Amino acid sequence: MLFSGDPTLASTQIQPLNTVGGWAQLKYRPANKWEFNAAFGLDNPFASDLKYFEYPVAYGDATLAKNQAGFVNVIYRPRSDLLFSAEYRHLMTYSLTDGGNSAGHLNLMMGVLF
Repeated sequence: MLFSGDPTLASTQIQPLNTVGGWAQLKYRPANKWEFNAAFGLDNPFASDLKYFEYPVAYGDATLAKNQAGFVNVIYRPRSDLLFSAEYRHLMTYSLTDGGNSAGHLNLMMGVLF
């Protein structure tokens, strides 16, 4: 949501955001010990909504225009009570005032089930 000013004031106008987006995910298990996953998600508010107020206020950054994320991971279970996983996640955020910003995140994990 965007606000025309301070959200605590009664005179502040509120503009809800229309957005288009979604999430898709794939899982593949070639054997009981292996699992492969991949996913992609997107959230893209309408530009006309983002420009509704000249100087908007938002819960976050009012100039953010689009977010997208994708990840791939592999899970290996050598025994029924032990697992190893590696995951790479890539995040992209676009704003109205400049290009996109991106970040990559790598997770390595070991788990013991009991």
